[in-house]
Amino acid sequence: QLTGSDDLGDVTLLSFRVDATDQSISQLGRMLPCLRELCLDRSIIHSFRDFGTSLRRLETLRLGSSRVQDLDGVGALEALRRLFLAKNRISCLTPLAMHENLEELDLSHNQISDPCEIDQLGTCFKLQKLSLAGNPISRIRYYRRLVVHFLPQLRELDGLAVTPADQAPIGEHLLNTLTSEAAQLEALPGSIELEEKEPASPGSDMIRARPGTPRGDHGPQQSPQPGSAARLRSSASTSRLARTSDCSGQSSTSTQQHQTSGMLSAS
Repeated sequence: QLTGSDDLGDVTLLSFRVDATDQSISQLGRMLPCLRELCLDRSIIHSFRDFGTSLRRLETLRLGSSRVQDLDGVGALEALRRLFLAKNRISCLTPLAMHENLEELDLSHNQISDPCEIDQLGTCFKLQKLSLAGNPISRIRYYRRLVVHFLPQLRELDGLAVTPADQAPIGEHLLNTLTSEAAQLEALPGSIELEEKEPASPGSDMIRARPGTPRGDHGPQQSPQPGSAARLRSSASTSRLARTSDCSGQSSTSTQQHQTSGMLSAS
C-alpha cells in the first residue's frame, strides 16, 4: 500500500513516516532493492544505524525534523548523493568524512558550532551545495568565507552562489579568532525542541510496530498540550530575532534574554 506497486523490486521512490524506536527499518534495502529516493521527513530516527547496511543503491535521503542526533552509520549508504537533514539535533559531522559521492547536503537548523566540523566535509570532494543556515556557526563574522575556506569545492552555500568575496583567503590569525568566537556560541540553545511539538500535518500517518495497539506519545492523533501554540509562536519570534541579529552582524545579550524570557513565559 505504501509503494503503490505489486512488485517491490520495481520501487525506486518511497515516502512515509516511521518511529524507528518501535519499527525496524533495517531491512528496507532488502525489501526494496531498487530504492533510489527515500523520504522520511517528520519521523523519529535518532541514528543512521537504524537503517542497517542494505540501502546500497539509495541516492537521496530526506530526514527533516526527525530528531536525528547521530550520523554514525551513514557510511553504509555508499551511493548517497543528496542528504537533507534540516531541523535535527546534529552537532558532529565526522561520520560524513570521505563520503565520496555526496553532492548536496542540507544541515540547516541543527546544532553545529565548531568550525572543525566543517573541515570534516573537506574530504567530500564532490560536495557542491551546502546549507548551514540556522546553526550557531552561521552567526559568526565572515561565516561564508570561513566555510569556503574549509570547502573550496563548494558552488552554493545556503541557497546562494559562492562569490569571489566568499573565496577571499583567511589568514591563520583571523581563523583562530573566528574559531574562538564560534566556541562561545556552542552553548546557545536551539529551537528543535519547540519544532518537535508541532502537530503532525493532516492526513499523515506514523508507521508503528504493532498496528491496532494504542498510539504512543509521538502518534499523530495526540492532542496538543496546553500552551503548545504559545511555545510555537515563541519559537517563531525567536527565529525572527535571530535572523535580525544575523543581518546586523550583532548578537546582543538583551536580545538573548528577551528570547529566553519569552520561551519561559510561554511554558
